[in-house]
Amino acid sequence: VDIYSNLKTKFTVDDHEHYLFSPRDLTQWVLQMMRYEVDSVDAFLEVWCYEACRIFRDRLVGDESQALFDSILKNALIAYLGNYCHQDIEIEKLRFTSLLTFSDEGVPKGDMKKVSPEDYRRMVEDGLKSYEREVKDLPIELVSEVMQQLACIDRSLTAPQKNDMLIVGRSGGGRRSVVSLICHMCRLQVFSPPPSRKYGDKEWKRDLKQVMQMAGVEKQHTVFFLEDHHLLSSSFLESINSLLSAGDVPGIYSNEELEPLLAPLKEEFMASQGRGNNIKTPFEYFVKQVRNHLRIVLSMDALHPHFLPFCAANPALFSCTTVMWLDEWSQESKVKISESILGDVARDKRANIGPLLLYIHETQVAMGASPRHFITLLQTCKSMYQTKIESSSGQSTHLQKGLEKLHEVSQTVEQLKSAAEVKKKVLSEKQTLAEEALQRITAAMQRSAQRRQEVEQMEVTTKIEQDKNTEEKDGIEKELAEIQPILDAAKKAVGSIKPDHLNEIRALKMPPEPIHDVLNGVLRLMGNYDNSWASMKKFLSGGGAIQRIMNFDPRQITAEIRNDVEKLLKEKGNSFDHATIYRVSVAAAPLAKWVTACVRYSSVLVRVDPMEKKLAKATEILQQAIQNLAEYKEQLVEIDKQVLQLKNDFEGRTREAEVLRVDLERAQQTLEKADSLMNKMSGERDRWQIQTKEIQRDAELLSTYTSLAAAYCTYLGQFSEDHRAHSNSLWTQKKGLDSFDFLRVMSSESELLTWKAQGLSADRLSQENAVMIKYGSMVPFIVDPNSQAVAWLKQHAQNAETVLAQDAKLVSQLELSVRFGKTIIVQEVDGIDNFLFPLLRRDLVRQGPRQVVQIGDKMCDFNEGFCMYLCTRNSNAIEQLPPNAACLVTRVSFSVTRAGLEGQLLGATLQHEKPELEHRKSELLQKEEHLKVELAELEKQLLTALADASGNILENEPLIKTLESTKAAASTIAISLAESSRLQVDLDNEREVFRPLATLGSQIFILIRELPCIDHMYRFSLESFMVLFHKVLNLQTGSDSIEEKLRFLGNQLKIKVLFYLSRSLFKADRLTFGMHMVRGIMPEKFEPNEWELFQGVYIPPTQPNGAAPLWCPIERQQSLQLLRAAYPRIDDHWQLQKDSLWQPWLVSDKCEESFDPSVYSRMSAFQRVLLIQALRPDRLESALTQFSCEAMGVSSLSPPALSLQRLQGEETHSKLPILFITTPGADPSQELEEFAKQYAQESCPSLKFHAISMGGGQNDDALRLIQEAAKNGDWVCLKNLHLVISWVPLLEKEIKSLEPHKDFRCWLTTEPHAKFPPILLETALKITYEAPPGVKKNMLRTLESWNENWFGMGNEIRSQVIFLCAHFHAIMQERRTYIPQGWTKFYEFSQSDLQSACETVSILVKAGDVAKQAGNGIGIDWATLIGVMELAIYGSRVDNEFDSKLVKEYLGMFFKSDTLDGPRKNANSAIQIPPFDIPGSTHMADFRARVEQLPDLDNPQSFGMAPNADRSLQRINSTKVIAMLRTLAAAGGSADGGGGGGNVDIKAWKAQLGPLFQLWDTVSKTQLSKVKSIEVRNVTPDDPPVVAFVLMDSMEAGKLGDRISNSLTTMQKVIAGTALSTPDIIAEAKFLIRSEVPPAWTATWPSAPEDATVFLQGLGKRIEALKGDWLKRITTRNALEQPVALSDFLRPDVFLNALRQQTARSLAVSIDSLHLVASFEQHLLSDASMSPLPVNVQGLILEGCSFDEAKRLLVEGQRNSPLTSVLPPLTVAWMARAAHPDRAVSSAKSAMSVSMPIYVALSRERLIGEVVLHTDSSRQRILNAAALFLTESAT
Repeated sequence: VDIYSNLKTKFTVDDHEHYLFSPRDLTQWVLQMMRYEVDSVDAFLEVWCYEACRIFRDRLVGDESQALFDSILKNALIAYLGNYCHQDIEIEKLRFTSLLTFSDEGVPKGDMKKVSPEDYRRMVEDGLKSYEREVKDLPIELVSEVMQQLACIDRSLTAPQKNDMLIVGRSGGGRRSVVSLICHMCRLQVFSPPPSRKYGDKEWKRDLKQVMQMAGVEKQHTVFFLEDHHLLSSSFLESINSLLSAGDVPGIYSNEELEPLLAPLKEEFMASQGRGNNIKTPFEYFVKQVRNHLRIVLSMDALHPHFLPFCAANPALFSCTTVMWLDEWSQESKVKISESILGDVARDKRANIGPLLLYIHETQVAMGASPRHFITLLQTCKSMYQTKIESSSGQSTHLQKGLEKLHEVSQTVEQLKSAAEVKKKVLSEKQTLAEEALQRITAAMQRSAQRRQEVEQMEVTTKIEQDKNTEEKDGIEKELAEIQPILDAAKKAVGSIKPDHLNEIRALKMPPEPIHDVLNGVLRLMGNYDNSWASMKKFLSGGGAIQRIMNFDPRQITAEIRNDVEKLLKEKGNSFDHATIYRVSVAAAPLAKWVTACVRYSSVLVRVDPMEKKLAKATEILQQAIQNLAEYKEQLVEIDKQVLQLKNDFEGRTREAEVLRVDLERAQQTLEKADSLMNKMSGERDRWQIQTKEIQRDAELLSTYTSLAAAYCTYLGQFSEDHRAHSNSLWTQKKGLDSFDFLRVMSSESELLTWKAQGLSADRLSQENAVMIKYGSMVPFIVDPNSQAVAWLKQHAQNAETVLAQDAKLVSQLELSVRFGKTIIVQEVDGIDNFLFPLLRRDLVRQGPRQVVQIGDKMCDFNEGFCMYLCTRNSNAIEQLPPNAACLVTRVSFSVTRAGLEGQLLGATLQHEKPELEHRKSELLQKEEHLKVELAELEKQLLTALADASGNILENEPLIKTLESTKAAASTIAISLAESSRLQVDLDNEREVFRPLATLGSQIFILIRELPCIDHMYRFSLESFMVLFHKVLNLQTGSDSIEEKLRFLGNQLKIKVLFYLSRSLFKADRLTFGMHMVRGIMPEKFEPNEWELFQGVYIPPTQPNGAAPLWCPIERQQSLQLLRAAYPRIDDHWQLQKDSLWQPWLVSDKCEESFDPSVYSRMSAFQRVLLIQALRPDRLESALTQFSCEAMGVSSLSPPALSLQRLQGEETHSKLPILFITTPGADPSQELEEFAKQYAQESCPSLKFHAISMGGGQNDDALRLIQEAAKNGDWVCLKNLHLVISWVPLLEKEIKSLEPHKDFRCWLTTEPHAKFPPILLETALKITYEAPPGVKKNMLRTLESWNENWFGMGNEIRSQVIFLCAHFHAIMQERRTYIPQGWTKFYEFSQSDLQSACETVSILVKAGDVAKQAGNGIGIDWATLIGVMELAIYGSRVDNEFDSKLVKEYLGMFFKSDTLDGPRKNANSAIQIPPFDIPGSTHMADFRARVEQLPDLDNPQSFGMAPNADRSLQRINSTKVIAMLRTLAAAGGSADGGGGGGNVDIKAWKAQLGPLFQLWDTVSKTQLSKVKSIEVRNVTPDDPPVVAFVLMDSMEAGKLGDRISNSLTTMQKVIAGTALSTPDIIAEAKFLIRSEVPPAWTATWPSAPEDATVFLQGLGKRIEALKGDWLKRITTRNALEQPVALSDFLRPDVFLNALRQQTARSLAVSIDSLHLVASFEQHLLSDASMSPLPVNVQGLILEGCSFDEAKRLLVEGQRNSPLTSVLPPLTVAWMARAAHPDRAVSSAKSAMSVSMPIYVALSRERLIGEVVLHTDSSRQRILNAAALFLTESAT
């Protein structure tokens, strides 16, 4: 009970409507606990907590609320059960299920048993496998939220009572999947109404009866599952409400249906009797069975428009169900879901895209993104990643292979160069050796003679040298003894190599690196530097390879070879490691060992080489000496032999040199070929390297790019370019990328060019949209106002079938497309019908090997090739999609953008002016596209040729020739492309000359597109604008200068558009549009801040220098000071201090035309407007009109008079409907019919004119008539379409589908209607048709509508009084011209009111005649007539007390006997009633003649209003114009670029909210900073009412100021990208952008102004006054003795009540006994015994009359009187009625007094009280509608 009480307090229906807690919840708590097995105290506590959470916590919204509940539960647990609670209960881990015990019927009994979370998960996983095996695939991730939901639904559906559920959550949260799964596990039958195209009450009742029969008769345990798209009508939910509350739907069964329905139950019913139940009839038994066997589960989206109204109208949805509110998934669950869907993509730690995807979704939640969008994001990301990885890998492989081949050539070139150098060197050495040999021959012969002389000397030295040589030889042999065994072992190992092992190596296509390195070492030792695999294979293929190695003498190793091989061993040491090389190849291991041994042996030889040489030399000398001594005679023979040997050696060396020379020449030729090839392919190699690097870089970022691209497709299709750019910036910054180009990543230039050729617009938005359509994973929902995208789609998907959404064959065509995998384009889609939901959700059901989907009432085989596009021309279609439908489609908007339209208009201009430029441009683009495609194909051929080449490509002559020819062709194409680019630049320069006109046109159309924000009817299509644009292009200029021609065409375009649009606008809005155009296309006419100052959104940062000039009236000083502060130089520049210059101007009737010439030239046109706005707002409308006309170059903003003949001949055609937008009382049909007859006589004798007034059920007749007229070429006029708004879309589609006769015309009339279909408004030629203003025209229209016989029926009095009614009616209606002074608001005084008045007159006249005949009558009963008209007819429409007094005053003046005698001025009034003699006749013509005497233009005095009321009207109208201009400016931010509502358009926010940020910043610095540190104390019981009021008002003002500061600061952060937007912030920003105040801000300031700028200024002023002044005043005793400004308070009316309450306490009387007394003489209310708390109120503003200070009276104003004046201080006091009955006090005697209302501002929207003041005529003050105001603008 304590928990229940706390919940009732903390969570109320004010927070959420489903927070409806009742004692029944306590009962349920107890009853539900009885279902559980409880065997211990701990188990009891777990059950107790678990049920509390299910009953209460599950319905709470948000983590905060649930945390608060957890705190309440925990505190209660500790407070009441702390002694029994031994451990914390982890409720989120508790799992109870009913799936462990089943009844005989095969469903769970309902007993709840505890299971571990792991066991429960296994049960669910088994159930999921069973479901997918038996029913269909179920895309559900078993995250923690899903497991919890399953347990909750398990508990609810198996409960014996209250087993119905309302599950509220966002789409994609898994509600349907969870319910389907748990029902399958519980063996419950799930039934949902099969969606069909025409699903209505009849089908609903059929399905309802079926499900009730399943439950009540067949006893199937059934779950009736309903989603939002099932609830097409409120009546559907009413039936569910009855089922929930009573188990029955009243009236669903007829008596004839009940008998067969109940027949199977009669025996059971009879058997159940006498068992203690109260069931008395078989039907009651049926109802009981329904309640026992039927569970209703409603799955609804809280953001759906029908959620709140449906729930409010059907209380059982909350009271009779278990409510489960599902919030967003937790971050942990989102991570798991993303990992599951993305798979390998998510597991790539380098990319780490998980956080990015979560962040992307979070940024879009405020835009309405749902969990289903997150799922779609993941699926799209995965699909894109797989697609891109496949395409990029193939391209990368080709590039890589080509580069490898080029790299091989490059290496070959280097090797050849190196080998050539070596060969040159060896050749040189060989030649040197040959020369040396020749020299040695000569030297040998010389030595022969010398030796004989040397023999003897040598014998002496021989012995010494022999001993020395022996010693050195021993040293050398010792050195070689260490390395020789290693070399021998290596040779032995080489000798043991088997041929098979060598064959294995030779068989390799490409050897492993270790083998390559070892063989490279072997060849190098052999002196072979060709390390290609071919060379190695050649070496190994020889039969003597092993023997060559065995016979190799390490002494042949040169120093260069040894160094080279040592370097190889060092660099490739691992390859020569025995373990490594042995593992790679058994044959290569001995070779590696041999290479190492040879190198080591050679190193040793290097060390012993000097010793060996020395030894050899000594030995030789020794042997020579011995030989000389021993064989002296043979010396000459030996010398001859040596000479012969030397000759042979010389010849050998000469041959080697020749061989080397030939090899060198051959290498040089190969080298030249390679160089040539590399030079030719250098460009490709560089480009391929760049492309490869780009591909590799893109591959590294591929997952990131696909994530961003998927986000584009999922979230951004509906938004403008600016919003897309902002989102792109946010996402890339999050990932740390510099930029992301969606088009570059997801498309190619070739593809974009192809799409352009197919009709796609070339602007970026359209191209991005096309990519989204191609790659989006959901069905595209395309908003295409101009039908350009549909035209492209038809070309792009050439075999696609097209069908209208309204076509009767839609479902059958859809079935065929689904079955056979076709593409279908559905046009004119108004929304998403419920029968499309299974298809859009891909809700595929398994039927054996097939997968089927439900379409209407059929199950259709699903083909994966099926593709569907949903298209609409309705630009608001995306905003109208409910959230459950919006998440099932890829929303794509092709709304016009400024950039796209500019390009289109430029093309049209060039086509008209310079068609050859466009033709050449088109040819160049086509040629460039062809060349690019050809170049790409050639590059592909190059890559393929290189990649497929084998062997040494330098020796492949055909390949080299192919490469050279391909390269030559590619070079030619590249040159052509460069030339094409240059020509394009030249052409673009020529084209750019015409861009200014296109820019102007795009600016104008964007301005036009903003007009619907001021009136829904102002909608215009791009097609109609293009027609205008072409008309302007066709104008003859008479000038050959392009600049002059463009200037002329630009001016004509402005004028044409102005008049075309003005004809479609009501007169009241033409000035607004004129100013809007000037501002939009001529910004140069405005200096910085002038426009903002004009709109009232700019506050100068400084104060003006000095006081206002003396000639400036007091009431206008504040406005002039604001202007002076904004522009300090104007004092001198405009000579504002010269009274003689400005005083005459100030009082002139037409001040806009009366500027002194000396200052006129010093002021810009708009500066003159600003001065008039500041000083003469009564002439501002005229000034604005003059300014607009001068700027546009026209004499009037109104179009030329309407000519139906010109309209029909020049602007209409058979397919263009003409729509007249009329005002009440205006009907063009008569004029149209007369023109049709005239036209038929003159031009088309067979033409017939048909007219139908809609609203009487003639819809089908109208369609048939249009079809026949279109066939025959007749004219049709359908009137009053506003009476059949729901039918008009069908009419529009019918008109569009016609192929009419050329003479056919469709004329339509309607009054403005907020729900008029936008498509018809855009496509039709619109003309406004307004009733002429004025009393005269009004009365003439009334007389024309009356029947002559009806008017003359009866006596003269009847006709006269009826005529008076017409005059009275005209006064009532025409006085509305002066709203809010004429009336405080618009009252709908309609023709039905006049008709009722006339009927009342007829009845009273007839009754008077009867009474006269009886002798006791006095004629017509005026009192009754006045009473009926005041209380039942006209007065009943009025809801303002003072307007009611005005009605009563008029009635008293009109309806009396004296009025019938003739014109006279009524007493105390300047108004004449009637203004002429009333004819004593019954003939209408006599009365019409009198009316014709009236002036065409009304004078305010003819209504009894102040003479200067017409000046007030200008001020009112100009105020409306400024307000509408602010609204248009707000719309301007989002109009460019299209997009839907509900989005954060950063550009619009920054542009539209920037002035407000600046304004509030100025207010904070200048006003709030002064009182920032002042604290407001709390109210105490001892505080007097006035003090308490001041404290509370100050506190509320401070809180409101803080809230606004926080909101505006957050908005600034969102714009800067440092904070995420929220729905509340977006909602507030939308209001502010429209210059409206968010409703949440006005909760504590009821009288707050509606304008945001005025609101912020007024709030700053009030905070400063309350906290800076009033908080000090209330600390003193004389707080009320100082003057009081009621405008200081948020709630001035509460101040007056507080003053009344405090006065009542002082006088000790009741509050009701007091009334407010006022006087301009303070001393008259100074008697403390009667008025203890007089208050001196200052600053009250008077409008409607003047104040005579001498007489202290309100008097009639003059024509030149100020519109408003400031009253002197007025003293008011609450006094007892009994002691002081008069409410007005004055020392002067006056004739009468009048009650004056006090309004907050001149708009008269908020009445705060009234005071009674003295006046010279109370009637005249009432007719004047005189009133008092706190401020002029509520600031």
